[in-house]
Amino acid sequence: MPLFGPPDVRSLRAKRDVNGLCKALGYQGRAPKTEAARVRWEAAQSLGAIADVRAVGPLIAVLDDQDKDVREASIQALGKIGDTRAVEPLIVALKDQDRGVRIASVQALGKIGDVRAVDPLITALDHDPHGWVRMVAADALESLGVPGMQGRAQSRRLLAELREQED
Repeated sequence: MPLFGPPDVRSLRAKRDVNGLCKALGYQGRAPKTEAARVRWEAAQSLGAIADVRAVGPLIAVLDDQDKDVREASIQALGKIGDTRAVEPLIVALKDQDRGVRIASVQALGKIGDVRAVDPLITALDHDPHGWVRMVAADALESLGVPGMQGRAQSRRLLAELREQED
């Protein structure tokens, strides 16, 4: 990383420098907060594209980032990596205030496919205030092979489509 200014995430990604990208996840810098968040977001996106298990710990560490886009990108990266160490932190992220973060968490848990996610996903399906989160939870449960979810997932999708048509 350079001594001055933000890390060059594109260069780190091109080199597949997992360690450098993990360091970039923590970048706060002197740049405006939006620039620093963009660097962290881009680092998380890059780590997801590389999908190296060495990034799991650092990605989990930024799940409490103040920027919702950084949290969401980190969750998506964890889903792409598919390591079960991320399951418990992703379950915690199901309670995030941002619905995009919750949707990403549900999708990542579905991709990872660990049975520890079943009960929290059922809770999201039954109680999340946002319809898209509930719909994606039904899809994730279906992908986990939970009995009875196929019809529920299809029903949720149909309801979501009908609501969109009404708007």
